[in-house]
Amino acid sequence: MLVLGKICGITKKDRRKNVDILKGLLIEKDMVDLLKAQRLTYFGHVNRMGNDRLPKMLLHGHTHGHQSRGRPKKKYKRELRGSQYVNTT
Repeated sequence: MLVLGKICGITKKDRRKNVDILKGLLIEKDMVDLLKAQRLTYFGHVNRMGNDRLPKMLLHGHTHGHQSRGRPKKKYKRELRGSQYVNTT
C-alpha cells in the first residue's frame, strides 16, 4: 500500500489504514482477494518451472514419517485448494 499512498500523497507519518487508502482511490478490491491473486500467480509461476527446480519439488513433494502432535499446520496447497480457480490434485 506504500505505492498507493504515494499516489495520494500520504506518508507513513499520516498513519492511514490501507482500507481508507483504497477507498480514497475508489479501488473496490478486498485485501483477501489481492492476497489470493498473488498466491495464484506464484503458484502458476512455480508450476511452470522444470521438475528439477527446488521450489517445484518443495511444492509437490511429500515427507515420510509420523505426524507431529497438536493442531495440523497450514499448508500452501490447502490454501490454494480453497480457491475456485486451481485444481491442485
